Parts: sequence; C-alpha cells; structure tokens
Amino acid sequence: MLSMLFKLIVKQPSLLFNHAQAYADLAVDETRRLTRRWRTRAMLYGASFVCFCLGLVLGGVALMLWSVLPVTAEQTSWVLLALPLVCEVLAWAFYFAARGRADVSAFAIMQEQLKLDVLALREARSSRAV
Repeated sequence: MLSMLFKLIVKQPSLLFNHAQAYADLAVDETRRLTRRWRTRAMLYGASFVCFCLGLVLGGVALMLWSVLPVTAEQTSWVLLALPLVCEVLAWAFYFAARGRADVSAFAIMQEQLKLDVLALREARSSRAV
C-alpha cells in the first residue's frame, strides 16, 4: 500500500495535493460546526443561569415586599409571585434546551471519509494484486 502511495506522489502530486486540500477544508468545516455547537450550548446554559439568578433575586424582593407592605391589594399581589416564576420557568426551559442538544462525536464526517479512503486504497491494492 505504501508503494502505491509513493508512486502516486511521484506521478501525480497535484492529485494528492487536491486530496489534502479537501481534507483541510473538511477539517475547517468540522471545526466550525463543533465551535458553533459549543457556543450555542454555552449561551443556552448562560441564559439559564442568568434567568435562574434573576428569579431568585426577584423572588427575594417579592418576599420582602410581601412581608413589609401591610396589606397588598388583592388584584396586584399575583405579580409578586408571577414574575419570579416566569424567570424560573425560562431558566428550566433554557437548561433543558441546552441538555437536549445531541452530542455528536467530533469530526465524525472526517473519520468516515478516512475510512472510505482506506477502503478505496485496500480495494485498489487487491485489484492490482489480482
């Protein structure tokens, strides 16, 4: 198999160069895809954390207002509970959205292409030997 590669390098270096360029392009695409996936996941976790902390702070403020105010109006007291709950629900939604992102193995397409190239070289070697 190595002798075939050496002959290919000597006889058609441009073919090998084009193949290496295609692998480099594939690696760049895979890296961009992986970076985009990590960035999206980090942003979802960050939004979850911010909403969670905001819900805790607003819940604490609501608790202090509820304990300090002598009598809250019946029509507006639901706001003290609703706003922190909305923040907490959003925090859980962002968290589950981040966890729901499927972990795809890094460079899976490139690994598949390498397997196909090795298989093609083996087939070429076996057809040459016959």
